[in-house]
Amino acid sequence: MHMSNGKGSRAPIAMVGIFAAFMFAVVWMVAVFADGSWSFGVDELSDLGISDVCNAANIFNYGCMLFGILIAVFGAGKIAIRYGHDISAGILLVLAGAFLVLAAIYTKDSYDLHMFFVYMFVFMMGLAAVVNAIGDFRKGRNLFAAIGGMLVVVTIGAYAVGGLAGLESAGAVCLIVWMAAAGASIVASKD
Repeated sequence: MHMSNGKGSRAPIAMVGIFAAFMFAVVWMVAVFADGSWSFGVDELSDLGISDVCNAANIFNYGCMLFGILIAVFGAGKIAIRYGHDISAGILLVLAGAFLVLAAIYTKDSYDLHMFFVYMFVFMMGLAAVVNAIGDFRKGRNLFAAIGGMLVVVTIGAYAVGGLAGLESAGAVCLIVWMAAAGASIVASKD
């Protein structure tokens, strides 16, 4: 069943994805600047959430909570305006957003619980990217499918090479790019 409210109604959801990507990039940079000692690929992103610099920890944790909410809203929008693989990706995005909010609430100080939520977030986002790439490919949006597929491979490679610090750092960059591309894919959709 195809459920679409027209291209005009897709724009706000597309903008949520694009805005979420931009917002998280800014939050990450501001938290890194406030912390002053965090290093890309060496430290885990989760370390920013327990930074000794209170402002860095607060900026990062609240930013992650907002990012998680925006991911869930973007997912709900994909469910509402699309069909097939887009609905599946939307459901996974809603779940991923919830897990990110929980990972930001239960920081690395609560290590086991935090890591469970982080891994569930990464797993749901990766699955959403793969499902979304399949949907984009089937609809002829090959550029967006290639971006999604490539970013999943890069994230897996970063984990293999750099462990959790590599996964979180490179994965976050890939996530930012993917969220912006997923939003653009909605705008570019002809169905």
